[in-house]
Amino acid sequence: MSNHALKLNKKTLVNLLHYVSGKPRSKCLSDINIEISFQEYALLSRCLKLLHKQVPLAYVVGFREFFSRKFWVNSNVLIPRQESELIVEVAVDSVINDDIFKVKKKFEF
Repeated sequence: MSNHALKLNKKTLVNLLHYVSGKPRSKCLSDINIEISFQEYALLSRCLKLLHKQVPLAYVVGFREFFSRKFWVNSNVLIPRQESELIVEVAVDSVINDDIFKVKKKFEF
């Protein structure tokens, strides 16, 4: 492993602590002295090594939330992106309103 530091944003760190500890995200965000067991520490260490190798968090933890639902992912599956939720919302609204051309106009470049 290289000596380069691993930089994690707050959201990634909170999601990783939530995954490892099973504690609510709100507690992982607010509790500056969160306690984890030795088993959780070992899992956290393995996860950090994978993140250091540039493995996306969704592949490390095995899932990604999309429209508040958990989708299981691995390296054979594309990770759902937050931007995709907007596209799906516009498409669904357009189908409901029977205005399919609205989708095309909204995303023309």
